[in-house]
Amino acid sequence: MDEVCGKNEYLFIFTCKECFVCSGNVRHSKNIAKPKNLTTKYTAMKTLIVTLFLLFTWPENERGLLITEDRIMLVIDQNTTELELKEYKKKLASEYKINVDYKLKFNGSKKVKSVELSVDCNDGFKGNMKTLFMNENQKAGFTRDYSKQAATPFLIGSL
Repeated sequence: MDEVCGKNEYLFIFTCKECFVCSGNVRHSKNIAKPKNLTTKYTAMKTLIVTLFLLFTWPENERGLLITEDRIMLVIDQNTTELELKEYKKKLASEYKINVDYKLKFNGSKKVKSVELSVDCNDGFKGNMKTLFMNENQKAGFTRDYSKQAATPFLIGSL
């Protein structure tokens, strides 16, 4: 009963009378509650929750630069102009020490077709993203949350 079957990849141990895998009396582990790579799944779940929160708390017709006491959010959509982005870049650099670089491509209707965005918050948080706008409702940008209880202090990409 002290032998451990090597044909399993589980976490919890129980003793069985007969093993169906190796046909013997051995101790087995069984994964009932936790996945093997819990950290990766937890991080992915956290990111999904934050993205959904931002998606449902940001008014559908809003875009631009939103600044609150502990959060900065830049939302770009097809109607964002290069002049607006120049103003946002200047304000973020001068008042918040956040460096933003961007590259826009426009379609024939003078709407943003794609955006490349690079953000450096100068506090260890930085990132890059590139997106192609496929419809009118699609938004992209970044969020920097300075609150101590922030689940995701920095997020960049599709919003």
